[in-house]
Amino acid sequence: MVISREPFVSIIIPFKEDSSKIRECVRECKKLNYINYEIILLPDASIEEKEFFRCKIIPTGVVTPAAKRNIGIKNARGEICAFSDADAYPDRDWLKNAILYLNNDSIAILGGPNLTPPDNNLLQKIIGDVLGSRVGMWNVSIRYSIRKAQNTDLLQSCNMIIPKRTFSELGHGWDETLITGEDAKLCYEVRELGKKLRYVPDVINYHHRRNTLLSYLKQIWGYARDQAFVLKERRKIDRPLIFVPSLFVLWFAFGPFLFMLPAIDFYMQLLYIITASLYLIVIALGCILRNIKRAPLMFILIISTHISYGLGFLRGFLFGKPCSTKRTKTCH
Repeated sequence: MVISREPFVSIIIPFKEDSSKIRECVRECKKLNYINYEIILLPDASIEEKEFFRCKIIPTGVVTPAAKRNIGIKNARGEICAFSDADAYPDRDWLKNAILYLNNDSIAILGGPNLTPPDNNLLQKIIGDVLGSRVGMWNVSIRYSIRKAQNTDLLQSCNMIIPKRTFSELGHGWDETLITGEDAKLCYEVRELGKKLRYVPDVINYHHRRNTLLSYLKQIWGYARDQAFVLKERRKIDRPLIFVPSLFVLWFAFGPFLFMLPAIDFYMQLLYIITASLYLIVIALGCILRNIKRAPLMFILIISTHISYGLGFLRGFLFGKPCSTKRTKTCH
């Protein structure tokens, strides 16, 4: 199926209630260098329409973000659905650039980087540094930085451009039972159809980072937990690196006991010292190369991120389904 040269696009934004962030998102959407689109807003309850002129507002009740997106799809007039979060906003060429890639039928989902807005505070910028660094997030870092165009395993729901034909081929929309990780599950299902997920560097969204350390680490923990559940549900391991943070947590948590037990071989103790040292050295070098001024804080945050992700993944993998159709505070 060939996409028309200037297809009608439905921008779909799930959120809880009116806020300065959703107003910023809508304001920037209205500045897009593209004419043929609509904005569908999906709050819990009715909001003041005059603040969102020319937007389609559909109150959904208290449901998961995935359920809101499905409601948006059902009410969308466009042949393409462009998904954003309420605490994100698009680059002016977001849609104009995206359309150029969608005439390839093998591309089922298109996405690009979600970058840290320039007006974010120091902590938020350091979080952005961590997310966008290879030593911080390895191959996942592509979602938070500008890299060369490439096929990828996963894209994020805060910056996804999806032709409606993709949902038709799947036979369903987003998994409404998941609070986070629903984007990962959708990506897995699309890949199992033999379709491609394409990352391109010029389809940019700016995504506000969490503004406290605790909220950021809770976000990482919850994301890892639901990633693990989705992986467990699929019963298929095609991304073995996803286990590394959890193995790291177990190794470094139980490693000190190697020195307390006389029966443990000296070489096991030496292995622990070498791996711990190499890990810290690689993290330190990565931080310095990324941003030498922010390297000390970035160093601490990367280690905290790995621990939080590792623990969250263990929780999801060992203890089953973490959530239900009831939404929690993780919904924007």
